Amino acid sequence: MTWFDDFYLSENISDDRKAVKRRIKWSNNILEYYLLTVSTMKDGMIDIIPALELNSMPKRSKDEMVVVGVSNGYLNARELVAKMAEDIYLKSGDYDLKSYFTTAAYK
Repeated sequence: MTWFDDFYLSENISDDRKAVKRRIKWSNNILEYYLLTVSTMKDGMIDIIPALELNSMPKRSKDEMVVVGVSNGYLNARELVAKMAEDIYLKSGDYDLKSYFTTAAYK
């Protein structure tokens, strides 16, 4: 799993980015967490995946994942995608989130 350096966090998460990554890595208290990842589908942009699903995913799928945001709750995840779209539009003049995150330096 690769993490975007300055990944988005929903406002209702009080932990810092390091703590969130550690919590997800160890599946510690992540019941309501959702990962916003660059979509692997051809026409998709962002996938919203419950963090608990990581436990049942094959390693290969996790290795290909690029996390660009974390939210506490599904509705907050949808709001966070809208915020991403707005921010990226202001930076690039385009709503193509997938292109933005795959061309940006995230490693």
